[in-house]
Amino acid sequence: MSTTKTRKSKAERIPFTKARLQAVTVPDGKDRVYVYDEVVRGLAFCLTAAGTANYYAYGRSKGKPKRDRLGSFTSMTVDKAREAARESLLAMHRGIDPVEQRRQERQQAETEKAERVTFADLFAHYLEHHAKPHKRTWREDEAKFNRDLKPLHNRPIHDITRAEIVKLHTDIGKRAKGQANRVLALISKVLNHGKEHFKLGENVATGIKKYQDQQRERPLAPEELPRFFKALDEHPSPMFADFFRLCLFTGQRCGNIQRMRFEQIDETRGIWMIPGEEFKNGRAQSVNLTAEAMAVIERRRAATSGTGYVFPSTRSSDTGHVKHPYTAWQTLLDLAGIRDLRIHDLRHTMGSWLASTGAGGRVVGGALGHRSAAARQRYEHLLTGGGMNPVRDAFNKATAAMMAASKADNAEQQTDEQSSE
Repeated sequence: MSTTKTRKSKAERIPFTKARLQAVTVPDGKDRVYVYDEVVRGLAFCLTAAGTANYYAYGRSKGKPKRDRLGSFTSMTVDKAREAARESLLAMHRGIDPVEQRRQERQQAETEKAERVTFADLFAHYLEHHAKPHKRTWREDEAKFNRDLKPLHNRPIHDITRAEIVKLHTDIGKRAKGQANRVLALISKVLNHGKEHFKLGENVATGIKKYQDQQRERPLAPEELPRFFKALDEHPSPMFADFFRLCLFTGQRCGNIQRMRFEQIDETRGIWMIPGEEFKNGRAQSVNLTAEAMAVIERRRAATSGTGYVFPSTRSSDTGHVKHPYTAWQTLLDLAGIRDLRIHDLRHTMGSWLASTGAGGRVVGGALGHRSAAARQRYEHLLTGGGMNPVRDAFNKATAAMMAASKADNAEQQTDEQSSE
């Protein structure tokens, strides 16, 4: 009995032209077909059943078969494919793997590019591709970057050291430990973003010891109120003086006051509607405005066009809102002779006066925009009695009590001066 050997069909060779290659079809039952060029031996054209067409160079390097994808039929002319094939086959003949060579070249290019990436470059990518799409509080990240991270702005990521970040964390901690921890957390997030998206190496901010997180409440003491209001009247910037008045009279966060717009204010009802996009939970918040708060807004309307931001940027080239009230805040504290007080403590101050004038925990929480019972209970220890009151009445009572306290010391001083005369 004789046997017949099945010979592998000889590969089809044709002189490549665009028209001939466009005429190639995949036989029924096959997933792809190869044809080879008669002009450059080793240049192949591959067409798949799905319609994908690519050029390849086939050769041997150090005795081992190699296949090098040169490019797609749509992106390369026949002449370009032949030129690329000659270069690839010559490299194989010299013992070089062109695929591995290109991989190393890409890796080297990525490394060189990564070495040029600064912290500011990486933060911009983090802000646009992570913070803005996923965090309602992305503006807070932007504010920390502009305010606290200036030493890192132009530093290449690969040059930033752990010691450098520890020093930055320590320097900020001398002023505000909680802020230092939040800045450190932001640095770590940005570096992790770089590690994930750009392979920028290890996060050198990982494992740096944070300050002990102690919940801090430091409302203005009653005896400080006269000096505080006097300093507001003497402040060199009437705009920032009114900014701090609204922080106190509304009990809202500094960032919300910065972004306050005239069109959000219903003067008829005395309501400020803060849009939900400014809060983590996405819910809009209505804030009751007392007569004192409305007086501030009217002054701001008279001082501006009455449209857009209530506190527009002081820079002529900037159409946004004020962003850095901290220098003006320090000026205010110096004038008042008050230490260890943050802008956020004005919110605590309103909460304290709401509670001490009879507002219950739920009213305090509603007035300040707290969403959880636990947050509302932060001011419960300051209650001195009294029943539950509507939020507007609570604001009015608290503001009236504050204003009375702010004037009491001045009245006593005038009485003492008259008696001495």
